Amino acid sequence: MATPKKPTPQNSAPSADTVRILAALKSYRAYKQEIDRSFLINEDWFRSRHWKYIKGGTKPIGHEPTTPFILNAVCKKIAYEL
Repeated sequence: MATPKKPTPQNSAPSADTVRILAALKSYRAYKQEIDRSFLINEDWFRSRHWKYIKGGTKPIGHEPTTPFILNAVCKKIAYEL
């Protein structure tokens, strides 16, 4: 008489707990990707590399400022003259 086979992980259906844990892991990974993306955007803003987010997909018009100093100087000069 043949002995019955024990279920192995390859041929058995996942339990309810496993499905729930995998769904939570998938949700965690998606949320972590969003946090990492926002972290990189904030880091680029801090380092004044934010023009790619401001322009989007438009063509470059010319040289983009790499520091906010010139922009602030022009804005203050215009505000002072008003």
